Amino acid sequence: MRKMSSKKQPIIPLNVLGAQILDAVKLSDDNGVIAYLLSGQIVFWNRGAEQIYGYSSSEALGKNFMNLVVAKENRNKFQMIIKRVLKGERVSEHSLLRRTKSGAHKFVSLTASGLRDNAGKIIGVLSIARDVSEQLKTYQDKLRMAASVESSEDAIYGRDLSGRITSWNEGAEKIYGYSREEVLGKDSKLIFPENSKGQYNKLRESIKRDEAIRNFETVRVRKGGKRIMVSLTVSPIKDDRGNIIGCSVVARDITEKKIAEQSQEMLSKASKLLASSLDYGKTLKEIARLIVPKLADWFAIDLIVDGKREMAVLAHQDPKMVKLALMLRTKYPLNESSGASRVMKTGKAEFYPVITSEMIEAHAKDAEHLRLIKKIGFSSAIVVPLKVHSTILGAMTLVYSTAGKHYTQADPVFLEELARRIATAIDNARHYATAEHELSERSAMEEKLRQFIESTSDAFVSFDKEWRYTYMNKNAEYYEGVKFEDVQGKVIWEMFPESRNKLFYEKYHEVMKARKKIEFEEFLQNKWFEIRAYPVKDGGIALHYNDITGRKLDEQRKDEFISMASHELKTPITSIKLYTELLLKKVKDKTATQHLSSMFEQVNRLSKLINDLLDVSRIQAGKLIFKKQFFDLGLLIADIAEILGKTSKKHSIITSVHLAGKVWGDKDRVGQVIINLIGNAIKYSPSGGDIIIVASKIKDNVIVNVQDFGIGLYSHDKDRIFERFYQIKGGTFPGLGIGLYIAKMIVEGHGGKIEVKSRVNEGSTFIFTLPQHMSM
Repeated sequence: MRKMSSKKQPIIPLNVLGAQILDAVKLSDDNGVIAYLLSGQIVFWNRGAEQIYGYSSSEALGKNFMNLVVAKENRNKFQMIIKRVLKGERVSEHSLLRRTKSGAHKFVSLTASGLRDNAGKIIGVLSIARDVSEQLKTYQDKLRMAASVESSEDAIYGRDLSGRITSWNEGAEKIYGYSREEVLGKDSKLIFPENSKGQYNKLRESIKRDEAIRNFETVRVRKGGKRIMVSLTVSPIKDDRGNIIGCSVVARDITEKKIAEQSQEMLSKASKLLASSLDYGKTLKEIARLIVPKLADWFAIDLIVDGKREMAVLAHQDPKMVKLALMLRTKYPLNESSGASRVMKTGKAEFYPVITSEMIEAHAKDAEHLRLIKKIGFSSAIVVPLKVHSTILGAMTLVYSTAGKHYTQADPVFLEELARRIATAIDNARHYATAEHELSERSAMEEKLRQFIESTSDAFVSFDKEWRYTYMNKNAEYYEGVKFEDVQGKVIWEMFPESRNKLFYEKYHEVMKARKKIEFEEFLQNKWFEIRAYPVKDGGIALHYNDITGRKLDEQRKDEFISMASHELKTPITSIKLYTELLLKKVKDKTATQHLSSMFEQVNRLSKLINDLLDVSRIQAGKLIFKKQFFDLGLLIADIAEILGKTSKKHSIITSVHLAGKVWGDKDRVGQVIINLIGNAIKYSPSGGDIIIVASKIKDNVIVNVQDFGIGLYSHDKDRIFERFYQIKGGTFPGLGIGLYIAKMIVEGHGGKIEVKSRVNEGSTFIFTLPQHMSM
């Protein structure tokens, strides 16, 4: 090949280059058509070349092609192209690096052929170039994306709008167990659990609406039927026109994470149960209810008591199965060389991930034994020792009998921790039972009890008969915020004067005086405690504080459940009421009408009870809502009096209203108060008579009096009549004791107050005020 010269040579006229360049130019202005001699001198440079390289025709013509646009990295390749062209070859290269006028680099796709003179001799090169930088970048991005998808540990797959799987990476094969060949073209329902049609359709509709779904946690099914927890991110896939054609799904297996979370939650619940009582017999039954059926179909705890094995708990969802198992144990005593017996001897857990029929047959003593074992069912089991340090207290057994359920390698670790906590609770309970029994009987046991008390999570305090501190453990120091060394020998009322106004002050004095044990609950230091106070030999008292805040929170959740249940009952009760009213209008039979009227009355009572329960729940949660507006209180009183007057033939309801303008408040809630007070007046004046309602305005207050001439109240009842669930002792009038409590909360919610004036056999007058200004 001739050496290229940078010496400027004359430009060859276009008519000399002939049809070669004309044919190339016709291709497109998008193509860069360039002709240069063997010396490198550019002799033709079209508009496409200007767009690709940035040089105008006048800037490029006559310049050396290699020096002008060929990147240093590609110069050896450029020389090879020239050699091939000189041999008469037509050369195609798809990604050559070229330099532009701005100094930036581009990738071009190149076709190069010989430029011939009229005699057919190759005198240069005719090059046609296309800018492929963007295409190459897109292609490389796709390659990187493909490599990322394929190497991802997550399951990444695509599905069309009909639900068919269109792509499936290696991560999906690992997580779901299906190969590409097994799932491509199949409906994605094959990885959905049964009874999940609703979720399947909902996800599909979300994609059609162009809605992405992120971090959605749900259940999917592996090949073979095993359920796994996954976190899903689902994104719509669109075609070039923006039409949604399917979706991509990224699924992360979070089964182990969820199991760990559930295990931690289970341990937390178990710890609360174990700490809630020192009666471990009762507590172990609660633990069994916690475990069955979430962690096992069968749950058993065997304890070593006085050197002998005793069954403490045997649990199954079906009581009939428990009876069968007890009968089996009686007829065929457990083998002392296997299962729980062996674990209690060795102190080592035993794990049976899969129990085969061969294993069961080998264990059976005869045909009847085999039949009973198969009826109970065993598919997987774990037996864990109950140990405190090196002492074995017993063994805990968990069994799956449902086909397909098996324990995994992760389960023994969690269950051993659960067993450790159970064993500690049993050990503490046994120690405590012994200590509590001997505390007032044998002073020789005091040191042993002190050691136990110091190691427990409860608080212990003791006083002598002069109320001086004689003992306080570390937890008591924490709760009371003082050190024992700072209070020892000091009187409690000197250290905490405000204690004299507390409930426990009275309780402690009762123990000191009556010399008997008392148990009660008290809210102290932002926690709930179960307090046991019992007398000791020196005339003083000992106190045991057990933190039951967790239990109280559980009770609060139960209250919330009652609230929810009451709320859910409203709809069917309303429907029954409406249908009863409809039947009363249509049925003409007298007997049927009487029955329907009785039914309607009972439905009304039930409806009021449900509404009262809902109000109590709302009050306890601080969610009693008031919808305040201006309303005519006088008209409201008149309407209620007229309606309630029809319910009793023995009573006359007399109203005296002296109000001008309207009152600001919740009309329905104020009406609820008036209805309750009139209803009580009717109920507690069974002999009949007048009920007088007076409403007037004094300064900025609206005052309403509801007076009856019935049985009246004793003074001790007057003081407590507005308490929640308070009922008059020895009364013959049924009720829950919540009506007046709700009335009080409503009135106080309006910034007013309610009170009662009453004497036995002279009747009662209930007075409530509303301090809001009246509108004129």
